[in-house]
Amino acid sequence: MTLIRLVHRASILTSMAFASFFVYSNPALADVSYLVAAKSAAEVKSMLQRSGYADARGVKVEIQLQQNNSVGSGMAIALQDDPKTALDYYNRGLLKYIEQNDVQGALSDLNKAITLNPKLAEAYTDRGTLKHTKLNDSQGGLADYNRAIVLNPKYAAAYNNRGLLKNEKLNDSQGALADYNRAIALNPQYANAYYNRGIVKHTKLNDSQGALADYNRTIALNPKFAQAYINRGTLKDKLNDSQGALADLDRAIVLNPQYAEAYNNRGNLKDKLNDSQGGLADLDRAIALNPELAEAYGNRGSLKATKLNDSQGGLADLDRAIALNPKLAEAYYNRGSLKVRKLNDKAGAIQDFRQAAKLFRVQGQTQTLQDIVDALQKLDATE
Repeated sequence: MTLIRLVHRASILTSMAFASFFVYSNPALADVSYLVAAKSAAEVKSMLQRSGYADARGVKVEIQLQQNNSVGSGMAIALQDDPKTALDYYNRGLLKYIEQNDVQGALSDLNKAITLNPKLAEAYTDRGTLKHTKLNDSQGGLADYNRAIVLNPKYAAAYNNRGLLKNEKLNDSQGALADYNRAIALNPQYANAYYNRGIVKHTKLNDSQGALADYNRTIALNPKFAQAYINRGTLKDKLNDSQGALADLDRAIVLNPQYAEAYNNRGNLKDKLNDSQGGLADLDRAIALNPELAEAYGNRGSLKATKLNDSQGGLADLDRAIALNPKLAEAYYNRGSLKVRKLNDKAGAIQDFRQAAKLFRVQGQTQTLQDIVDALQKLDATE
């Protein structure tokens, strides 16, 4: 009976062994357009750097310069208390979101910008992004993206963001792929669109080589894109390129030493490469950085149970993984395996396997589901 390794669903793939959990880093990226009524974008770039927006939120900001003699600098407009034009409200709305995480305030300002200028495609796109990523309003987000594309059929960011919505919320992988293809056709230097398309190919369309090509292109365009290294490393591991995977995860950690998911994935890989202590150190670090990362507890629990002869420590970690994420099928499977193999708790194992089977069935993981069915039949036969 094998254990399964856990992968954080946000942005990295799962490999099955004890079940291991690989984690995706920011599965996909939405882009925000920033309209500046000024001669230079330097102030806006400086503000975005100070806020950590591009790094912390994983969002690429497209700065578009607009000449407008009736207004002053973009920063002054964005921060003023008495906006007058659609552009004033638009810029202030984005700053509310970027600097203050004021989603409702941002939404109100974007609504006003659209009222004043119903042809401002960027405002529809960014309002759509707020609706779909922050307000759980998928249909409202889709309507806004559709409107932005009607107003500007060459607006690559609108296609990218609509693709993200289709893939993440509407279960429309082919529609997402079409939107990413269009975004890339409009802007062949669009790193986020290649990254997002790679995720769809990697996680939904079973196109490993296509995904690898997209991740390679993403990194060529943006060599400091830590998430892309994480996902490419996970894919390389799937393609039996363990050393290539390790190099990519090492690079992701160099680029972002606070990246819990990267440590989680590297810990899994080190465990697979029989570096149990190195794997444990990485998983400890992942949990220190993010104590809510259920997959890291699941992976550490599996490592303790299978490699370090620490059944009770493994059980405690698997219990914690399930408490943090009750839908983590691999954790139930691993805990059931531990109970039957090391703890002589057949009844508890059967209960965990049944719960894992329910979750794997919903997730469409048929092979693992069959493994569980076989295990249950063997346990039932020993009743």
